[in-house]
Amino acid sequence: MARYNLEEFQTLVLSSKMEFLNVRRTTTNLDKLDWDNNKLKKMLCGMSSADFQKTVKNCKINDCRSADYIDADQYEVHWDEDACIRRDRNDFARSTVSLSLKIAIIILDDGEQAGLVTFHLSGSPN
Repeated sequence: MARYNLEEFQTLVLSSKMEFLNVRRTTTNLDKLDWDNNKLKKMLCGMSSADFQKTVKNCKINDCRSADYIDADQYEVHWDEDACIRRDRNDFARSTVSLSLKIAIIILDDGEQAGLVTFHLSGSPN
């Protein structure tokens, strides 16, 4: 069972209340994919609870004002870049990439934020 409520996380993302908790790593991977923040938002909001893998304890974070480590939920999302939709494992299109990410909900002075801990390619089926 996931530690964080995915729908709450997605609501925060849609409200532009999101922090990259490891900025350099996340932006490097966005550049590799040639994605901007809007493409990232679409993918994060397109995730499903079926993509959840496990909760990982004590993930190192470099860019958070309130902590150095955080527990995070790990997901693997199969994302069709052309159609901008999530794909099931058995329904890959040529433009599908597999992404591994860890998410959290953090509390800052100005309220809750969706925290993206890690985000990277986990391999592609094609």
